[in-house]
Amino acid sequence: MPKFAKRFFSIAAGFLVATAIVLLCINLYVQSDGVQQRIRDAALRSLGTEVKIRSTMYTPWSGLVLRGISVADPTNANLNIVEATALRVRFSLVPLLNNRFVITECTLFEPKLIVRQLENGDWLIPLPPARTQTQEASKEASPSTAKGSSFKAELQQFRLRSGNIVFLNAKNRAIVTLDRADISGQIASNHSAMGIFEVGKADFFNSLKPRKIGGPFTWDGKVLDFPDIQGSLAGGQVNGN
Repeated sequence: MPKFAKRFFSIAAGFLVATAIVLLCINLYVQSDGVQQRIRDAALRSLGTEVKIRSTMYTPWSGLVLRGISVADPTNANLNIVEATALRVRFSLVPLLNNRFVITECTLFEPKLIVRQLENGDWLIPLPPARTQTQEASKEASPSTAKGSSFKAELQQFRLRSGNIVFLNAKNRAIVTLDRADISGQIASNHSAMGIFEVGKADFFNSLKPRKIGGPFTWDGKVLDFPDIQGSLAGGQVNGN
């Protein structure tokens, strides 16, 4: 074998070994108890409820993949408002050194979401509430919060694939069911969100069952708005908001 070929294969083998070692170190780091707890703490601060994760794995092409996701109902610890087979998170590695978990994109696969109406008429939606400047200022001014801080989570873009979403009224009855839902959106720094959605089939009040519903949406931290819904029903076109 020519000397050039030997050198090339030696360099390639060395690069592969180094890459494998780096990936192993990263996986050991993200799977360590300390990092796992800090990720859960960041999710708790962002969502206001506990997040359970069965396993994690990191690769450069897929990012961080968390399997067996469940998010507890903040008003009832025995219930979950979110369950999913997997969550793929793409993030920047360098900010982790500064306790910043900057998520450039996250995708939730085959989730089951429950949007529940509370007794006061408000809806419990599995999205973080909008932050006010007063809240941010009080957090920054609090020495105990700054001293005990871990990862600061920053989510920029999210996707939901093949999801099932159920809206339950205050009497715990399903009034809207959305099946095969795909959602894509962006989240601003104040936790407001906007994006588009597509639903394969739906069931409204167990009477109207439109298909292929889609359109834009916005979320300001309190109100989830669908300004232009389009779909089909009984062979005709459906439009609404």
